[in-house]
Amino acid sequence: MKTTLFSIFFYSLVLLNPVANGQSVTMINKFNNQTLTLFVDGIQVDGNYTEVSIGNHALVAKYSDGSVAATKNVNFTSGLAYNWSVKPPAIQMLVKRKEKRDKCTLGELWVNGNYYCKTLELRFNNNQNNVSSIPVGTYVAEPMYKGTKRGWRIQFNVISGRVYDPNDNFKMKEIQREGIQIHCGNYEITSGTSGTLQGCILVGDKYDLMRCKFDATDCSVFENLLNEYFDTDTNGNPNTNIEVNVTVQLDY
Repeated sequence: MKTTLFSIFFYSLVLLNPVANGQSVTMINKFNNQTLTLFVDGIQVDGNYTEVSIGNHALVAKYSDGSVAATKNVNFTSGLAYNWSVKPPAIQMLVKRKEKRDKCTLGELWVNGNYYCKTLELRFNNNQNNVSSIPVGTYVAEPMYKGTKRGWRIQFNVISGRVYDPNDNFKMKEIQREGIQIHCGNYEITSGTSGTLQGCILVGDKYDLMRCKFDATDCSVFENLLNEYFDTDTNGNPNTNIEVNVTVQLDY
């Protein structure tokens, strides 16, 4: 029997339980970058796999470079079921800040090494709550739902940044912020801040630079991002088990 990566993930394939010679075989499907992590007797065997074959008392995983990893002398005992465990890989996002304007910061969003769309942020103002973009750095985030019209967004864990304190002889201090997100929106930044944009990263595809905002009022860019990388279901809900690593860097 031959099973493709596509069918492993989307149809939650159930295998006969491999038990023999003390071997315990599990496999975690990493669907987004099409890798599988194979564990044999608790020892991890890494690689990019193009296909998995099950049969002849062996489980064979073929690497994309042509090499093969295989278990040996494994019995697939009739009547015992073994489930694949799904653990998607972290998505790598990069926000490149490309241009500072009087009231906002323009940039690009890259996903897993590929350009995806434009970004819009506040100017950086010492990481102050509600009036500043976040500091450069790498952060962990995840999909979350907020009961609003636009619903889903990508929520950062606590943002922690060291900045200069102008009220204490410019000594360094640490400021923590919560609720920072990547989401859609066409909020106009009129005075360095906004009642809605309070440090988050907006995504879109066309600027209205006269007003420091995105031209479009819909959320198609963000929705397409979720659909492409977060395995959304038929109701548009993304896989919330997917972790996101977001790096923010200056590129101007």
